[in-house]
Amino acid sequence: MKHPPPGDDAAPLAGGAGVNESKLHHQDTPPHELAPLADELGVSIDSLAAIGVRRVGEEWHNPERNQGGEIVGTSRRLPTGKKLAIEGSKRGLALRWPLDPYAGTSADDPILIVEGASDTAAGLDLGFETVGRPSATGGLADLSGLLAGRHVVIVAENDKAGLGGAEKIAAGLAGVAASVRAILPPEGCKDLRAWLGSADRDTVRAEIRSAIGLADPYEPAAADESPARGGRGGATAIMRRASEIESKPVRWLWRNRIPFGKVTVIAGDPGLGKSFVTIDIIARATGGWGWPGDGQPGEQRLGAVLYNAEDDPEDTIRPRLDAAEADCDRVTILEGVRNPDGSVKGFTLDELDVLEQAIDDTPDCGLVVIDPLGAVFGEADSHRDSDVRALMAPLSALAARKGVAIVLVAHLNKAQARKAIHRLTGSLAVVAAARMGWLVAEDPNDKDRRMMVNIKANIARGSSGLAFRIEGDGVPRIEWESGEVSMTADELLEALGDDGARSELDEAVEFLRSELADGPCPASEIEKSAKSAMIALSTLKRAKKHLRVASTKRGMDGGWDWSLPEGCQNGRRGPSLNDGNLRAG
Repeated sequence: MKHPPPGDDAAPLAGGAGVNESKLHHQDTPPHELAPLADELGVSIDSLAAIGVRRVGEEWHNPERNQGGEIVGTSRRLPTGKKLAIEGSKRGLALRWPLDPYAGTSADDPILIVEGASDTAAGLDLGFETVGRPSATGGLADLSGLLAGRHVVIVAENDKAGLGGAEKIAAGLAGVAASVRAILPPEGCKDLRAWLGSADRDTVRAEIRSAIGLADPYEPAAADESPARGGRGGATAIMRRASEIESKPVRWLWRNRIPFGKVTVIAGDPGLGKSFVTIDIIARATGGWGWPGDGQPGEQRLGAVLYNAEDDPEDTIRPRLDAAEADCDRVTILEGVRNPDGSVKGFTLDELDVLEQAIDDTPDCGLVVIDPLGAVFGEADSHRDSDVRALMAPLSALAARKGVAIVLVAHLNKAQARKAIHRLTGSLAVVAAARMGWLVAEDPNDKDRRMMVNIKANIARGSSGLAFRIEGDGVPRIEWESGEVSMTADELLEALGDDGARSELDEAVEFLRSELADGPCPASEIEKSAKSAMIALSTLKRAKKHLRVASTKRGMDGGWDWSLPEGCQNGRRGPSLNDGNLRAG
């Protein structure tokens, strides 16, 4: 992802920076003036501009920032290549500001930690969000504050100081970052910038991704172990050369749709069949049946774990599994968590040891379904990125460690967003952590037909959509159509109207029409029901006005009744928001 270089909206200087520095870092250097340094370092002009490099006379200056993005100092690069800090400057981090809020939310998309501004530019050129520390062992406090809860990879430099520094940084970030891994450039390459220059960028990028995918997470050395070199608390960095790592392909439960070892999200409005889709997925995984779309044959019959916080196991889940021809002996229903005192509660994502126990106790487990995601956030704020990242990162790590496909069912929010990816309820950190995402929505031209189209595909190209219907005289089940759907998620939501988002007023109108369909109803009862349906009183009153609902008082001391206009009860429609005389003005 390309970001424009920071300009006048760059963060202000923190206290202690001089007037000259302030003037320097609020004036862009024309791109062509960065060309000599870009050529010398073997990086792009864009990457140098992105981290704020400026030309001052014959020198090159770049800002160093603290964890909050404030410029705390300036690093100088002299014509000889020697690097110094401006006198009186504090040391900080070299990075593109603001940092991408979604970088590092998944172990597959970590933030690189390097040494120095030139390696930071090299990382950006390779497509990674990259943070440069001021020295081999410097910047730990700011790194800890900036990267808490994110997945990071340290690219160590190939010398004694670089290796020792990587060990110290890894030890300091352990328990702070979501995960810490370390890799080494290939033999003959001192640092990331040299690695960038060793081959074409696509090749180097592939080598780095391979190294990241196969690197083991850092774990502090046990107290009785003797580390090879002493880091804080006796810890050592875990690293290996990229050349020693064997690349491996992505493994798929459902080809190009649901990968093993990663998180997938299936999202949509209530009542459109998301849970039926997951039941069908469970049935195909456990029964070894073939998969819709490209005709992928069934493979080994796998075990599956299902946590469904909404449907009853006896009268809903089991009948649906039977109708879909699932092998119920291979399905574990996680019903909740039993506390040490014997009390029972629902499962939440801050108790992943419970989910891991269910996976371990399910033979050949290859699939986990959590339905719905909103029920398992516990005390976390589902709209706060930091809270959600703190839950999603360990879940992604569990999927990778166990090699299972984890499928999350999510609802859509009511936002009038133009992009489908922004319609998932809660923080965007959810979809950022998922490697694949799917939208289930109604066919705009056929209310009985459903479409499942791609929202996000980090690890697959050309993931086409599919269509299905929910069939069955008794217990319903999914019937997939043989063809593929070419419509995108954005196009589908746009075709549904208002970018696919039913506004709060739309929902309130439908609610009120339903409540009053059989005749007058006490206003107090309607308001109480609206509150339970999470419809605000102000929105309810706007819907009342749109529908021309009448208010009638019951006697002198009685309350008020609401009723639809004459002729609109018993299922007849009242005025619509789409009627010309009711359009919002």
